[in-house]
Amino acid sequence: MQRSKQSHCSMTSSALKEDLRRTAREIEERVLAAANVVSPKAEAVRDLTGSILASMRNHNGKGVGRVGEASPARWQLTQAAN
Repeated sequence: MQRSKQSHCSMTSSALKEDLRRTAREIEERVLAAANVVSPKAEAVRDLTGSILASMRNHNGKGVGRVGEASPARWQLTQAAN
């Protein structure tokens, strides 16, 4: 995934919000990149993606929210309801 060369400071608020919406697969790719995993096994990728998706569903409305009804589901951080 390639990001634009604009800094977040120069982005509009709607563009910034759009940039923060992620699918479970996109989150998985970032987790693996942050852990410096170069070529994970396909089974490990599926397990990680499934775990992330299950966690997002479990925490829906508690700091994480689904955006729209599209498939695959996109998720973003929200204000946690106390």
